[in-house]
Amino acid sequence: MADVREDALDQIESHESLLLQDFVRYVEEHHHDEPPGVDPDLLAAYAEAATFDVDMSAMDDRVVDSDEWQPGEKLYDLGDGRISTYPRSWHEAFSDLDDLLDLVLVIESQVTEPEGSQFEAVTEEGVPQVKLARVAKVVAGIEQEAVEHRLGELSDAGEITWDPTVRDPRIQLGAEDR
Repeated sequence: MADVREDALDQIESHESLLLQDFVRYVEEHHHDEPPGVDPDLLAAYAEAATFDVDMSAMDDRVVDSDEWQPGEKLYDLGDGRISTYPRSWHEAFSDLDDLLDLVLVIESQVTEPEGSQFEAVTEEGVPQVKLARVAKVVAGIEQEAVEHRLGELSDAGEITWDPTVRDPRIQLGAEDR
């Protein structure tokens, strides 16, 4: 049986139910130290271990073979049987904190529909910090504390506008970076 991690299972089970997209994302977040994406067998192991039903049959309808972001809560075929909540190009392009500014630009330009709650929608007010932190963890293995530190550096340098003291902060690129 695949390696079900208790911390991931606890996070999954802290919800009464999850959308398939969120279920895959939680598993992927907890296994970001492995090759990009997750194996369907690992997802099946988590679905079996979860205390609520996970509709794994819906996965086939959601998986797309695309290197770019597709609207509509898609899952991405990364090759070698691995599935991700983010496109292959994102996994290939972003690998460390120095890429954070480019990641904001890609999210801002490609994600045109909300992903998750209304608080996670990319709007003219910018990219939600929670979305950026989640993507950074999954595609580049960067923890939230490091993301916040780097955002502070980018803000101090005038490359972004970001106010971490507000509830649900958003990141906007500086005028010259747009």
